[in-house]
Amino acid sequence: MSITVGVMGSAGDTPGVSNKEALAEKANMLALALARKRELVLLTGATTGIVYVVGKAAHDAGIFHVGVSPADDRLEHVERYNLPLDACDIIIYTGFGLKGRNVVLVRSCEVVLFIAG
Repeated sequence: MSITVGVMGSAGDTPGVSNKEALAEKANMLALALARKRELVLLTGATTGIVYVVGKAAHDAGIFHVGVSPADDRLEHVERYNLPLDACDIIIYTGFGLKGRNVVLVRSCEVVLFIAG
């Protein structure tokens, strides 16, 4: 049985973080640690920034990655919210906006990790 783990945090620049490369490296290390646990499904906001780094690295390492989008559909996800499509195995389009998407995301997880946010 898989455990659902959510990763949430900064989708943009993180105030007070001067070494973005070090933060990205920590995000990659988190993704690899998650990937070692094969009975896991990763959920994120299908977003950019440091959460994207974790999601993409975990996806590339073989973790099933579910994105929970604020948008109504794929077109709005890309054009209105400027969000990527390449890091997730599947994207759920909530149509609930950013705050509503976060409620769905958190309530869908057994564990939520917050990183740089």
